[in-house]
Amino acid sequence: LVISMLTVFISACRLNIFTKKQGMSITLSRITEINFLTRFYGLFLPGYLAGGVIRWHKLSQAENRGTEALAAMAFNRLIYIISGIFFASAFMFFDVQHHAGGVKLTLLLAFSFSLAVVYVGFNTKLPVIAARFSHGKKGAVSVWLSDKMTKFLSASNKYRHLSRGVWGGIAGLTILEALLEILSIYLFVLALDMNISYVSIGWVTSILKLLTALPISFSGLGIREGGLIFFLAPYGVSGSEAVALS
Repeated sequence: LVISMLTVFISACRLNIFTKKQGMSITLSRITEINFLTRFYGLFLPGYLAGGVIRWHKLSQAENRGTEALAAMAFNRLIYIISGIFFASAFMFFDVQHHAGGVKLTLLLAFSFSLAVVYVGFNTKLPVIAARFSHGKKGAVSVWLSDKMTKFLSASNKYRHLSRGVWGGIAGLTILEALLEILSIYLFVLALDMNISYVSIGWVTSILKLLTALPISFSGLGIREGGLIFFLAPYGVSGSEAVALS
Protein backbone atom coordinates (compact mmCIF):
# COMPACT_ATOMS: atom_id res chain seq x y z
CA LEU A 1 0.00 0.00 0.00
CA VAL A 2 2.83 2.39 0.86
CA ILE A 3 4.62 1.58 -2.41
CA SER A 4 1.42 2.18 -4.38
CA MET A 5 0.95 5.62 -2.82
CA LEU A 6 4.62 6.44 -3.38
CA THR A 7 4.36 5.67 -7.12
CA VAL A 8 1.41 8.08 -7.38
CA PHE A 9 3.55 10.80 -5.80
CA ILE A 10 6.52 10.06 -8.07
CA SER A 11 4.26 10.28 -11.12
CA ALA A 12 3.02 13.65 -9.84
CA CYS A 13 6.62 14.87 -9.48
CA ARG A 14 7.32 14.05 -13.13
CA LEU A 15 4.12 15.73 -14.34
CA ASN A 16 4.98 18.75 -12.20
CA ILE A 17 8.19 19.18 -14.21
CA PHE A 18 6.19 19.36 -17.44
CA THR A 19 3.54 21.73 -16.05
CA LYS A 20 6.21 24.11 -14.72
CA LYS A 21 7.80 24.23 -18.17
CA GLN A 22 4.43 25.42 -19.46
CA GLY A 23 4.42 28.25 -16.92
CA MET A 24 1.59 26.71 -14.91
CA SER A 25 1.57 27.49 -11.18
CA ILE A 26 -0.27 24.35 -10.06
CA THR A 27 1.43 22.87 -6.98
CA LEU A 28 2.89 19.40 -6.54
CA SER A 29 0.42 18.63 -3.76
CA ARG A 30 -2.50 19.53 -6.04
CA ILE A 31 -1.15 17.33 -8.85
CA THR A 32 -0.74 14.46 -6.36
CA GLU A 33 -4.34 14.97 -5.25
CA ILE A 34 -5.50 14.92 -8.87
CA ASN A 35 -3.55 11.70 -9.49
CA PHE A 36 -5.33 10.00 -6.59
CA LEU A 37 -8.71 11.31 -7.81
CA THR A 38 -7.98 10.01 -11.31
CA ARG A 39 -7.04 6.59 -9.96
CA PHE A 40 -10.31 6.49 -8.05
CA TYR A 41 -12.40 7.39 -11.10
CA GLY A 42 -10.33 4.91 -13.12
CA LEU A 43 -11.97 2.13 -11.12
CA PHE A 44 -15.27 2.89 -12.86
CA LEU A 45 -14.20 4.35 -16.21
CA PRO A 46 -12.68 2.57 -19.25
CA GLY A 47 -8.90 2.75 -19.54
CA TYR A 48 -6.56 5.71 -19.33
CA LEU A 49 -8.51 7.79 -21.84
CA ALA A 50 -11.47 8.53 -19.57
CA GLY A 51 -9.23 9.10 -16.55
CA GLY A 52 -7.06 11.34 -18.71
CA VAL A 53 -10.00 13.57 -19.50
CA ILE A 54 -10.66 14.01 -15.78
CA ARG A 55 -6.99 14.73 -15.09
CA TRP A 56 -6.91 17.29 -17.90
CA HIS A 57 -10.04 19.01 -16.58
CA LYS A 58 -8.66 19.20 -13.04
CA LEU A 59 -5.25 20.44 -14.18
CA SER A 60 -6.59 23.14 -16.47
CA GLN A 61 -9.61 24.45 -14.58
CA ALA A 62 -7.70 26.58 -12.04
CA GLU A 63 -5.78 28.67 -14.59
CA ASN A 64 -7.92 27.94 -17.66
CA ARG A 65 -4.87 26.70 -19.56
CA GLY A 66 -6.24 23.65 -21.28
CA THR A 67 -3.73 23.53 -24.14
CA GLU A 68 -0.72 23.73 -21.82
CA ALA A 69 -2.19 21.08 -19.53
CA LEU A 70 -2.81 18.80 -22.51
CA ALA A 71 0.77 19.21 -23.74
CA ALA A 72 2.15 18.43 -20.27
CA MET A 73 -0.06 15.34 -19.97
CA ALA A 74 0.82 14.16 -23.48
CA PHE A 75 4.56 14.25 -22.85
CA ASN A 76 4.17 12.74 -19.41
CA ARG A 77 2.20 9.85 -20.94
CA LEU A 78 4.76 9.51 -23.75
CA ILE A 79 7.57 9.05 -21.22
CA TYR A 80 5.41 6.54 -19.31
CA ILE A 81 4.74 4.46 -22.43
CA ILE A 82 8.37 4.48 -23.56
CA SER A 83 9.50 3.39 -20.10
CA GLY A 84 6.97 0.54 -20.18
CA ILE A 85 8.31 -0.70 -23.51
CA PHE A 86 11.91 -0.28 -22.31
CA PHE A 87 11.46 -2.23 -19.08
CA ALA A 88 9.45 -4.94 -20.83
CA SER A 89 12.29 -5.34 -23.34
CA ALA A 90 15.09 -5.17 -20.77
CA PHE A 91 13.57 -7.56 -18.24
CA MET A 92 12.58 -10.09 -20.90
CA PHE A 93 16.12 -9.95 -22.36
CA PHE A 94 17.61 -10.89 -18.97
CA ASP A 95 14.91 -13.42 -18.10
CA VAL A 96 16.59 -16.82 -18.22
CA GLN A 97 13.28 -18.57 -17.50
CA HIS A 98 11.65 -17.41 -20.72
CA HIS A 99 12.79 -17.74 -24.32
CA ALA A 100 10.07 -16.12 -26.41
CA GLY A 101 12.25 -14.82 -29.22
CA GLY A 102 9.30 -13.43 -31.19
CA VAL A 103 8.04 -11.36 -28.25
CA LYS A 104 11.55 -10.07 -27.53
CA LEU A 105 11.98 -8.97 -31.15
CA THR A 106 8.57 -7.27 -31.16
CA LEU A 107 9.38 -5.35 -27.97
CA LEU A 108 12.78 -4.34 -29.31
CA LEU A 109 11.23 -3.03 -32.52
CA ALA A 110 8.53 -1.19 -30.56
CA PHE A 111 11.15 0.45 -28.34
CA SER A 112 13.29 1.44 -31.34
CA PHE A 113 10.25 2.88 -33.10
CA SER A 114 9.19 4.90 -30.04
CA LEU A 115 12.69 6.36 -29.71
CA ALA A 116 12.67 7.25 -33.41
CA VAL A 117 9.33 9.04 -32.98
CA VAL A 118 10.67 11.02 -30.03
CA TYR A 119 13.89 11.87 -31.87
CA VAL A 120 12.02 13.11 -34.93
CA GLY A 121 9.57 15.02 -32.75
CA PHE A 122 12.29 16.83 -30.82
CA ASN A 123 14.23 17.65 -33.96
CA THR A 124 11.27 18.98 -35.91
CA LYS A 125 10.50 22.66 -35.92
CA LEU A 126 7.04 22.46 -34.39
CA PRO A 127 6.36 26.21 -34.78
CA VAL A 128 6.83 25.79 -38.54
CA ILE A 129 4.24 23.00 -38.56
CA ALA A 130 1.97 25.14 -36.41
CA ALA A 131 2.30 28.00 -38.87
CA ARG A 132 1.22 25.71 -41.71
CA PHE A 133 -1.89 24.82 -39.75
CA SER A 134 -2.72 28.44 -39.06
CA HIS A 135 -2.14 29.50 -42.67
CA GLY A 136 -3.69 26.49 -44.32
CA LYS A 137 -6.29 26.68 -47.01
CA LYS A 138 -9.77 27.54 -45.85
CA GLY A 139 -12.01 24.54 -45.78
CA ALA A 140 -9.17 22.04 -45.44
CA VAL A 141 -9.10 22.32 -41.66
CA SER A 142 -11.66 24.10 -39.53
CA VAL A 143 -10.61 27.36 -37.93
CA TRP A 144 -11.23 25.94 -34.47
CA LEU A 145 -9.14 22.80 -35.03
CA SER A 146 -6.39 24.80 -36.69
CA ASP A 147 -6.21 27.19 -33.75
CA LYS A 148 -6.12 24.38 -31.18
CA MET A 149 -3.46 22.44 -33.09
CA THR A 150 -1.31 25.54 -33.46
CA LYS A 151 -1.46 26.23 -29.73
CA PHE A 152 -0.75 22.59 -28.85
CA LEU A 153 2.30 22.36 -31.13
CA SER A 154 3.63 25.65 -29.81
CA ALA A 155 3.21 24.42 -26.22
CA SER A 156 4.86 21.09 -27.05
CA ASN A 157 7.80 22.91 -28.60
CA LYS A 158 8.83 24.11 -25.12
CA TYR A 159 10.04 20.61 -24.28
CA ARG A 160 12.72 20.78 -26.94
CA HIS A 161 14.81 23.01 -24.70
CA LEU A 162 14.91 20.97 -21.48
CA SER A 163 18.39 20.76 -19.97
CA ARG A 164 20.26 17.50 -19.42
CA GLY A 165 19.75 17.91 -15.70
CA VAL A 166 15.99 18.11 -16.12
CA TRP A 167 15.98 15.08 -18.41
CA GLY A 168 18.11 13.26 -15.86
CA GLY A 169 15.51 14.04 -13.19
CA ILE A 170 12.70 12.84 -15.44
CA ALA A 171 14.58 9.63 -16.20
CA GLY A 172 15.36 9.03 -12.54
CA LEU A 173 11.74 9.50 -11.47
CA THR A 174 10.51 7.26 -14.29
CA ILE A 175 12.95 4.45 -13.46
CA LEU A 176 12.13 4.63 -9.76
CA GLU A 177 8.39 4.59 -10.46
CA ALA A 178 8.67 1.54 -12.74
CA LEU A 179 10.86 -0.45 -10.35
CA LEU A 180 8.53 0.27 -7.43
CA GLU A 181 5.45 -0.70 -9.46
CA ILE A 182 7.09 -4.02 -10.28
CA LEU A 183 8.14 -4.50 -6.66
CA SER A 184 4.56 -4.02 -5.45
CA ILE A 185 3.38 -6.84 -7.75
CA TYR A 186 6.36 -9.00 -6.81
CA LEU A 187 5.35 -8.80 -3.14
CA PHE A 188 2.04 -10.41 -4.09
CA VAL A 189 3.95 -13.06 -6.04
CA LEU A 190 5.90 -13.88 -2.88
CA ALA A 191 2.73 -13.85 -0.79
CA LEU A 192 1.16 -16.41 -3.14
CA ASP A 193 4.36 -18.53 -3.02
CA MET A 194 4.82 -18.44 -6.80
CA ASN A 195 8.16 -19.52 -8.23
CA ILE A 196 8.65 -16.42 -10.39
CA SER A 197 11.64 -14.08 -10.26
CA TYR A 198 11.54 -10.30 -9.99
CA VAL A 199 12.94 -10.10 -13.53
CA SER A 200 10.18 -12.31 -14.92
CA ILE A 201 7.36 -10.44 -13.23
CA GLY A 202 9.07 -7.22 -14.35
CA TRP A 203 8.44 -7.69 -18.07
CA VAL A 204 4.98 -9.17 -17.49
CA THR A 205 3.95 -6.18 -15.37
CA SER A 206 5.40 -3.73 -17.90
CA ILE A 207 3.44 -5.25 -20.78
CA LEU A 208 0.22 -5.37 -18.78
CA LYS A 209 0.73 -1.73 -17.82
CA LEU A 210 0.63 -0.85 -21.51
CA LEU A 211 -2.35 -3.09 -22.28
CA THR A 212 -4.50 -1.89 -19.39
CA ALA A 213 -3.96 1.72 -20.50
CA LEU A 214 -6.10 1.00 -23.55
CA PRO A 215 -9.71 2.27 -23.24
CA ILE A 216 -11.25 -1.17 -23.78
CA SER A 217 -12.07 -2.24 -20.23
CA PHE A 218 -12.96 -0.87 -16.80
CA SER A 219 -9.89 -0.61 -14.57
CA GLY A 220 -8.14 -3.24 -16.72
CA LEU A 221 -10.61 -5.95 -15.68
CA GLY A 222 -10.39 -8.94 -17.98
CA ILE A 223 -7.24 -7.73 -19.72
CA ARG A 224 -5.14 -8.10 -16.57
CA GLU A 225 -6.53 -11.55 -15.74
CA GLY A 226 -6.23 -12.85 -19.30
CA GLY A 227 -2.76 -11.35 -19.69
CA LEU A 228 -1.46 -12.92 -16.49
CA ILE A 229 -2.93 -16.31 -17.40
CA PHE A 230 -1.28 -16.15 -20.84
CA PHE A 231 2.12 -14.73 -19.83
CA LEU A 232 2.59 -16.77 -16.65
CA ALA A 233 1.56 -20.14 -18.13
CA PRO A 234 5.16 -20.91 -19.33
CA TYR A 235 6.30 -20.54 -15.70
CA GLY A 236 3.93 -23.29 -14.54
CA VAL A 237 1.40 -20.87 -13.00
CA SER A 238 -2.16 -22.17 -13.13
CA GLY A 239 -5.09 -20.05 -14.29
CA SER A 240 -6.53 -19.84 -10.78
CA GLU A 241 -3.19 -18.66 -9.37
CA ALA A 242 -2.88 -16.00 -12.11
CA VAL A 243 -6.39 -14.71 -11.37
CA ALA A 244 -5.59 -14.68 -7.63
CA LEU A 245 -2.52 -12.55 -8.36
CA SER A 246 -4.63 -10.19 -10.48
